[in-house]
Amino acid sequence: MKDAVKKFTDFTDLTYIPREDMKVHIFRVKPGDEAVMKLLETGFFDGTEKFIRKTSTKGYNGKFNFHVYTIIHNDGRSYSWECGSSGHTCVSEKTRWQETIIDRAIKLLC
Repeated sequence: MKDAVKKFTDFTDLTYIPREDMKVHIFRVKPGDEAVMKLLETGFFDGTEKFIRKTSTKGYNGKFNFHVYTIIHNDGRSYSWECGSSGHTCVSEKTRWQETIIDRAIKLLC
């Protein structure tokens, strides 16, 4: 997993947008074949990703405990999933690993 996070962070640029009621982390996949190959090597991305976003909002307790993950592909396709203190949307094991890589990359870079 550590190797997958390293490959992910080496070939993406992170933008962090803090707001009072929301935190947004946006990874932009760097252009070029090398970035695509490194994402493919993680085993959890298909190499067509353009942006990967995590949006965290405050829950009823005032903590950032509701999260939406969105993967946006080069051709405009996208998909999202949600998680938080009240549970998850139904996601595949691959999607859970993507979430783990994204979260660990944010911790590493922020």
